Amino acid sequence: IRRTPFGSLPGEVDPENRSCGTELRCSLSPQVFTLLEHARRTFSQEKGEAVTNAEVLEWALTSYMAHQSSDPESLAKVREDLDNDHQAELARQMPLVSQAREVAQQLGLLPGSEAKAETDPPVETSEGDPLAQGFGLPVGHASESTSRETSINDPAPERPARVNQDCPGGYAWRNGRLRFNPESRHTTKGQKKEILRRDGWCCQTPGCPHQVWLQLHHLQPYSEGGKTEPTNLLCLCSNCHANVHDGQLRIAEESNGRLVFRDSRDRRLDQQADLELAGWLDFWVGWTGKREDSHGARLRDENWKVFA
Repeated sequence: IRRTPFGSLPGEVDPENRSCGTELRCSLSPQVFTLLEHARRTFSQEKGEAVTNAEVLEWALTSYMAHQSSDPESLAKVREDLDNDHQAELARQMPLVSQAREVAQQLGLLPGSEAKAETDPPVETSEGDPLAQGFGLPVGHASESTSRETSINDPAPERPARVNQDCPGGYAWRNGRLRFNPESRHTTKGQKKEILRRDGWCCQTPGCPHQVWLQLHHLQPYSEGGKTEPTNLLCLCSNCHANVHDGQLRIAEESNGRLVFRDSRDRRLDQQADLELAGWLDFWVGWTGKREDSHGARLRDENWKVFA
């Protein structure tokens, strides 16, 4: 919604990104502020033109990520890699955008929406996925119509895919030369990066917001014959990964191929996350109507859910 131009519907993103921006405010010590000013002057002298603090921050971060000096070739490579992450994130948002526009058509919010609602086929989305993705929470699966990149090895296509090889929305691997060795115990650096990018650089446990200390987990343990391939790999943070191996977190697969996370008390974590979200919304936001219209009551009646 923040990226939507004024007067437009969610999903109608301004192509020039004029409608969105982020302002960074931080407290700096006198020494750090002096360092920032010195870096800005030095960088301005190197470029031969005045630069802003935002440009200095971008230069510092890209230089650090490149692990070397800020030569144009290295910076271009880092920026290209960051753009790949951005494109993957946009692909994960596409099911939400499609669902938002479908709802807008049903409500008659779009010009000619009543006529289009009768003729257009329903948008294919994965059950429960789009709304969860709208909250920035990655989920395990896209619709069956999601295309699969032929350049990725898939030795067992007849098995229900536990984790998509491609990002939702048909986004394919950015590295077209990527190959997986199912018999290898560990992934390569490039393979791990693509799996983390596919999963949104975030732990896949419902309600877990961790985006650092990420690790790859074999859904079927490698010691039990599990393959090191995209359909058997999942992004988890170090805490959730340790909980899985300690038996505090269990990941099972439903008949439809969707992953279900349960804690040591056999509670579904997606449902627990919905309970917390419903309570937060009812307390801070409220609801329209009677008590039975609250988010908590609708959740008990199974006509409202986000994570589940």
